[in-house]
Amino acid sequence: MTAASESAPWDRYWAYGNLHSFSQVTCGNYGGGIAAFWRERFAALADGACIVDVATGNGAVALLALDTAVATGRGFTVHGTDLAAIDPVTRVSDDAVRERLARIHFHARTPAEALPFTDATVDLVCSQFGLEYSDTARSIPELARVLRPDGRAALILHHGDSAFVRSARDEARGIDYVLDEARVYLKTRNFLRALAETRPPRGGSGGTLPPKAAKKRRAVDEAIQSIQSAARGHSNPRVLLGPLNYVQEVLAMTGRVGPNEALDWLEEARQRVVSMRQRLADMQVAACTEGDIARIKGQLDAAGFAPVRTAVFEDENGSVTGWRVEADRTA
Repeated sequence: MTAASESAPWDRYWAYGNLHSFSQVTCGNYGGGIAAFWRERFAALADGACIVDVATGNGAVALLALDTAVATGRGFTVHGTDLAAIDPVTRVSDDAVRERLARIHFHARTPAEALPFTDATVDLVCSQFGLEYSDTARSIPELARVLRPDGRAALILHHGDSAFVRSARDEARGIDYVLDEARVYLKTRNFLRALAETRPPRGGSGGTLPPKAAKKRRAVDEAIQSIQSAARGHSNPRVLLGPLNYVQEVLAMTGRVGPNEALDWLEEARQRVVSMRQRLADMQVAACTEGDIARIKGQLDAAGFAPVRTAVFEDENGSVTGWRVEADRTA
């Protein structure tokens, strides 16, 4: 992502208070091999080090840096930058986490290609599932600019064959089916509009639906049955039932709030699902092949990093998580 307009799906995602980009499948902060990787890098820093987490989201990796400082009795200055309109201290719901986040310096609407730091003032630039979304021809020289001589860049980048990216493809196909094939959101909107023409704005008398609304409701029920049937034969039913669940919640509340307010809730749900699809598409585009990693390595070499070390990153279970890229800024 290189323009603020492209960050809109992520603006919405972070506004919901998600700590990191996989909060829907992983509760709390990162653990396992990912957390161990970052703690090892942070523990190698001297007291007083300055850390910049690029594409920080709501500060998951920045929090690991802060926690490592506390655990090792050191003081780090930790910054988190993101192109999205992040505001972790007000968005994250956990009080204890918010208290820790308040000790991190966050910079919203900040592209990786234009970091707001003075030359040669940063000891470690880190980024997890972030820098690959940027224009690396411009962001990598920016990392070199802000790092001190002998400073380090440590990156985890999306791998095209990682479990995360494979799951993203599956989820995107599920959303496509719900939105574009079953068209359950469109059919539910049509039903609620027909209902609004014949019912009071809020609540209603219940009973038999008017003929037009009844016809529209049958179309909704058929779409729901189609999705449920597809889910029964799917290896991961959640990718279909998750987007459907929002519709079912709106239908359940309609008798209480009325069709007009239900329409507002339905549109909010639809926007949420559309944003999710865009984020999943962004991830698939950003995911790196071996050729992409070779290109990034060449850009790091040209920017004055040596040595540059790259490897497939695997979690504690041996599953591919991403690419690991580490590079030292030459003096």
